[in-house]
Amino acid sequence: MHKHTPHSWEELPLVLTPGDLVKYGITPGKASAYALLRLPGFPARRVGRRWLIGRDALRAWLEKRDGE
Repeated sequence: MHKHTPHSWEELPLVLTPGDLVKYGITPGKASAYALLRLPGFPARRVGRRWLIGRDALRAWLEKRDGE
């Protein structure tokens, strides 16, 4: 999959999928993207069969983890 590195968080879609995490270089592959979904407190919601991750919630979660 071709990776696109955005220059800012605002360039990302408001709602991401596990595939988007790979596409934008947040995770190295789909396996690691789905592993994140299993972490307690990870900001994802299951809607039907799809996993959705809010961009701003993801950013806050990553910043919180960086501060630990």
